[in-house]
Amino acid sequence: MTRKAKHQQNLLKLFSYYEDPVVALQDIDWELPYIPERIFYSVYNLIRSIVEKELKVFTISVSINQAIDAIQNAGLLTDDQIRQILDKAQNDR
Repeated sequence: MTRKAKHQQNLLKLFSYYEDPVVALQDIDWELPYIPERIFYSVYNLIRSIVEKELKVFTISVSINQAIDAIQNAGLLTDDQIRQILDKAQNDR
């Protein structure tokens, strides 16, 4: 198995771990506190966009915004620190 195929297989396996919990969250059968829920959806949306090979700007933007929302609500970084990270990422492209 090639390295790329192994990587894809690992992503598919990881994605499969998220499917049932996402349905439970959406059906309100499982509830998480706000910050962990944002992180969960952020990771799920990013993995989903990679697995489904739909690297759309919208889906990735949603994932990034969910992560930023969790970071802000947890008080891990200030708005200025987040802006600096985003500016650096933009300039490194």
